[in-house]
Amino acid sequence: MKSFWRGLLAWKTGVCLAFTGASVIYLIIAALMGERTVSILTLMGLLVVSVAGTAIQYLCFASPRTEGWRYSLRLGLFALLFLPLLSACAWVFRWIPAEYPSAWLIFFGLFLLAFVVMTAGFEVYYRIAGKKYDGLLGEYKRERGKR
Repeated sequence: MKSFWRGLLAWKTGVCLAFTGASVIYLIIAALMGERTVSILTLMGLLVVSVAGTAIQYLCFASPRTEGWRYSLRLGLFALLFLPLLSACAWVFRWIPAEYPSAWLIFFGLFLLAFVVMTAGFEVYYRIAGKKYDGLLGEYKRERGKR
C-alpha cells in the first residue's frame, strides 16, 4: 500500500510539472500571437494531456511491466500512445482547425521534431552523467585498492 501512495504522489507531481510547463508554453505562444485571454477549454485540454500523458510516461519508463524492455522500444511505445492522445485533444479542444490538413501536417511535423530533439537531449544527458559516474566509480576503486 505504501508503494501505491508513493507512486500516486510521483504521478501527481509529474502531472503538476507537465501542466505548468504546458501552460507556460501556451502563455508564451498566445502572447506572441497577440492573445489577451486564456480559454478554459484550452486549459482543460492541457490538463487532460498532462494527466494522461504522465500516466503514459509512467507506463513506458517506470512501470515494472516495461522494466526489461530496450529503451528504443519504450520510446516507440510512448510515441505510439502519446501522439493519438495529443491528436485527439487537439481535435476535441479545437487547438487545430479540422478543416486545414496543412495545419495537421505541421502539427505532426512539430511533434516529430520535438520528440527527436527531446530524445537526443536525454541521450546526451545520460551519456554525460554515465561518464561522470564511471569516473567516480573508477576513483572509488583506485582509493579502495590503495588500502
